[in-house]
Amino acid sequence: MAFQINNTTQPKAQKTPLGTTDVDFFEETIIFKKMNVLMQSGAFALTQSKTLTKSIFALLRGVSRHN
Repeated sequence: MAFQINNTTQPKAQKTPLGTTDVDFFEETIIFKKMNVLMQSGAFALTQSKTLTKSIFALLRGVSRHN
């Protein structure tokens, strides 16, 4: 899965007293947000798979009781 950020304007790098730049902060923020979205979507997929499994077993138990 690839992500692209298309910006028409590039942020201007300004040095801070510690030697980091605003661009570093910008890049780290983007990476953090991307990982957060991936984590949330993975958690959602896991929840859905558990729910689906429970539903299938419930249906199978219902079918076996009618036979």
